[in-house]
Amino acid sequence: MEGYKIADDAIDAKQEDQEKRALDEESRKLQSDATEYLKTGNYPKAAELFEKIVHHQIQVNGEQDATVGTALHNVASVYIKMKHYDKAISFCLEAVRVRKIGMGEDHVDVASSLMKLGTVYCATEKREFALMAFREALSIRQNKLGMRDPGVGQVLGHIGVLHFEEGENLAALVSLQDALAIARLSEDGNHEKGEILCNIGTVRLKRKQYEQAIVALDESRRIQQLEYDDAHPIFMGTLNCLAYAHSKNGNNKEALRIYKKILRSQIAQHGAFHVDCSRTLSKMSIIYEKMENYSNAKDCTTEVLAIQSKELRPNNPEYLESRKTLARIDHYLKKGIK
Repeated sequence: MEGYKIADDAIDAKQEDQEKRALDEESRKLQSDATEYLKTGNYPKAAELFEKIVHHQIQVNGEQDATVGTALHNVASVYIKMKHYDKAISFCLEAVRVRKIGMGEDHVDVASSLMKLGTVYCATEKREFALMAFREALSIRQNKLGMRDPGVGQVLGHIGVLHFEEGENLAALVSLQDALAIARLSEDGNHEKGEILCNIGTVRLKRKQYEQAIVALDESRRIQQLEYDDAHPIFMGTLNCLAYAHSKNGNNKEALRIYKKILRSQIAQHGAFHVDCSRTLSKMSIIYEKMENYSNAKDCTTEVLAIQSKELRPNNPEYLESRKTLARIDHYLKKGIK
């Protein structure tokens, strides 16, 4: 009788092994198809297949296996791309929970899911929860990867931006400077360096540290002009901040030079009658007013109104403000100030 029991057990084990292999093969097929849908931008179909993978992994390996955590993490990533943030948060939280059980609470993959969770909380403006997720991820990465690992710098950069958004400018500056120190250790990663430097410059502007802001923003500009074309939004954003910093620091000529460069890029990309061009011309008009060059200020504002009258409604705040500006400039010109 005992022999028959062993034989029966062997058959059951063999059958179970065959079923697992079949499920594994199906999971691989689903993974391949889901990845392809992801590449082509068919996010709903990708999400559907990635969720099926979660169920397959649970069948094969159990609910708390590391492979289930990875599958949950992948589903969350797709929902983030779809901007379905409630679902993304749910899957991120479950990925963190399962990965902690299956891999250990201090595993680097747990940190990856915590980073994903923090990103979603940022997108939904739940900054307190985002900061908690990022800080836990930071602790794991510092302990597992070392204080100077690029992954540590990445988290510090996110934390710095969060502090800035909360109005905690000094804390933001400390985190961003630590992130920059790590980024400078690598010969690669110019994109990250440029972004961090721009963020540092923005914080310096907020703190009215204009000379220091110019130093950071100008280095960011030098890096970014190697990474982006002249009309790229990120590069244009850095130039705008740099021009503003020069203006606040009293160097109006340099501010004008940069704004003119921005305007040339905008005209090349959009044509002369675009709202973005009107906004740059408005900034140039302000600089000319500061320099008491009211003739040039009027020329800029006249161009602004010509664009805005075609692109904006008559009650638009920008259009109304431009009309006030023109009236003010005309007042100065009537007084004989050129």
